[in-house]
Parts: sequence; structure tokens; C-alpha cells
Amino acid sequence: MSKLKFIALAIISAFMATLCCLPALLFLLFGVSFSALSFADELARFRPIFTAISIVFYIASLYFVLFRKNSCVIGAGRKKWYFIYILSGILIFLLLFYPEILGRFYA
Repeated sequence: MSKLKFIALAIISAFMATLCCLPALLFLLFGVSFSALSFADELARFRPIFTAISIVFYIASLYFVLFRKNSCVIGAGRKKWYFIYILSGILIFLLLFYPEILGRFYA
């Protein structure tokens, strides 16, 4: 019975993992472009606020994981965490400022 339970859980987790791609697939199947999401343009005025919040939370997580002495996350793999935070910082920077980066790239 336990093998059947694990198979069912594996199928459910595979289905749940594909849900992230479902909206793009539905847009493709029904011929809806992203212009249908133009109502989200009204949220652009909140972009600086959300950018500041995300940077503050990134710096807070950096402090709590790498520099706080009570943190139980860091052990012998301290260099690995530095590498992870450098890569995630670059990714966050690119995601937050991609319109400005692309604007300068295309100009």
C-alpha cells in the first residue's frame, strides 16, 4: 500500500510542478497575447515601493543568514552561502531593473 501512496504523491507533485507553466500554455492555446494583461499597467506606479521592499528584505536576509552569530544555517559551507547570495543578488538586480537595462541596451 505504501508504494501506491508514493506513486500517487509523485503524480500529484508532477502535476503541481507543471502548474507554473499553465498560464503561458493557456495564452498560447487560446491565442491571447499579453496585451490582455494591460490592466496590470496601473500597478507600475507601485514599482518603486515594491523594489525598495524587495531590496530591504534581501539585505535583511543577508544579515540574518551571513552576519548574525546566532544563525544555525551557516556551518562549514560558508563559502557556498556567499556564492548563493552573490548570484541571487545579481538575479534580483536584473529582475528589478530589467526595463531600464533593456532601454539602455536598445538605445
